[in-house]
Amino acid sequence: MKKIKLPVAWIIFLAAVCALAATVLQSARKAEQEFPMAGKNVSQLDTEQIISHVKKTQKCRKNMDLYVNGDNFDLQLTADFDLTDGGAVRFFYPDGKTTYSAQLRIFSDSGKFFVTQRSEWTQQQTQYQLADYLDALKYLPQAEIRAHFPDAEGFYISLTEEGTPENYEDALTYRASGAGEISGWQIHLALTPRQEHLQMGEEAASAQEAKTLHLFYENGN
Repeated sequence: MKKIKLPVAWIIFLAAVCALAATVLQSARKAEQEFPMAGKNVSQLDTEQIISHVKKTQKCRKNMDLYVNGDNFDLQLTADFDLTDGGAVRFFYPDGKTTYSAQLRIFSDSGKFFVTQRSEWTQQQTQYQLADYLDALKYLPQAEIRAHFPDAEGFYISLTEEGTPENYEDALTYRASGAGEISGWQIHLALTPRQEHLQMGEEAASAQEAKTLHLFYENGN
């Protein structure tokens, strides 16, 4: 069978078309993974919108739950409780017999969230609802925290899996309606003022632990 030789110009043209198609596809995928923030401040987190976008990018069923646990990243906040650029939240979910993980990345300077593609992850022993975690950040009792750390340059927040308010000298309990008594908790956050976090050495580490405020959030009003 006689081979058909395409002119060089046609080969170049077809290569350009393929490259353009790949670029368009990549741009479309990125646009799907990216969505705008409602605002930089944690109080402006739109939990429902975030969960909806995350599920869309992950091709999750609407009734599928998304989870977080203590194997996560610290979040950094400014003194005004704005999310700083470059933060991330690792979340996971079971799909059949496989557990998948991805990240919700925070680009507050450009006012956008970005959801990474999923990858297989090990089965997790502990899990907390991503929605509860986002709400725990959204409803942080900012006035009480400022009163506790009036000179803080900012804060580091980490998700903690153990303990009760009674276990800590410095603990604050709250709901969506504000600080107050709770009957149980869904999310335990450890908050450290930034100037303490940046200190070095054993004495500084001890001081950091002493300055940590433990926040216990119960969902509901």
